Amino acid sequence: MQTTPETQLHDEYAIYQTILHARNRRLTHDYEINTEDTPENFQRDMLLGYCHENSLAAAEHLAEHYDPIIVWGALTDKDDFHPDTRLEAEQNGLVHFWIELEDDEPEPIVAEIATETTTVTGTLPGDPLVMRGRPNDYTVPDNCRFQYDPAIHSKDLCNEEGYRKLVGNGHRLG
Repeated sequence: MQTTPETQLHDEYAIYQTILHARNRRLTHDYEINTEDTPENFQRDMLLGYCHENSLAAAEHLAEHYDPIIVWGALTDKDDFHPDTRLEAEQNGLVHFWIELEDDEPEPIVAEIATETTTVTGTLPGDPLVMRGRPNDYTVPDNCRFQYDPAIHSKDLCNEEGYRKLVGNGHRLG
């Protein structure tokens, strides 16, 4: 069931439960581990560095009830460097992908299977994250945001060729 942004009422608890389901699916299906017997810190480490795959898995699960947007964004670095362009983010190794859900509120809801933020109190890198507004260390150079489509593959989120394919197929927003 798809809803429109005008009528979406985002229940952050329900979104968090969906993110947990997607996270467990990634761990049990893609990594073949038993999440009940695996220490949480090991689960965190397994998911870090795969934000393009994590964002697609999250979007796939969220698409059952929402209209997820894949953000091709960036992390600010320890020196508070904010890349101005997508290419600048890539050149500095700061690219990060996450999901946003929009509604009538001014700030989107950010949803991740394994966050890479270090600025949200009580959240460690690798933890699931659902919050209103972007973490302080997340930025969106060039406003690179794409409407989720099941045809998008993780390789489309890895390089310039994939970026051009997404733009050429009309997935880019804004």
